[in-house]
Amino acid sequence: MRINKLIQVFKEEFEIPSDIEVKSNTNFRDIITWSSMNALVVIILIENEYDVIVADEALKPLNTFQELYDLIIRKKEESE
Repeated sequence: MRINKLIQVFKEEFEIPSDIEVKSNTNFRDIITWSSMNALVVIILIENEYDVIVADEALKPLNTFQELYDLIIRKKEESE
């Protein structure tokens, strides 16, 4: 699993224009209007793409794609 895949999936799901540069240290909350609905979309996206269940509470302290990626990796390791 690579962080670039996470970023690409996120960009596609939220229809982020290709001219917007997104890196691992980008704050995903700044790219989209963050709401509880979008939090649910991210949770479902993670579950569908990575077969990992993430609680809403786990997302609250996260801001960057790197932090989100690290959470996914930890959850995958815990489930193995």
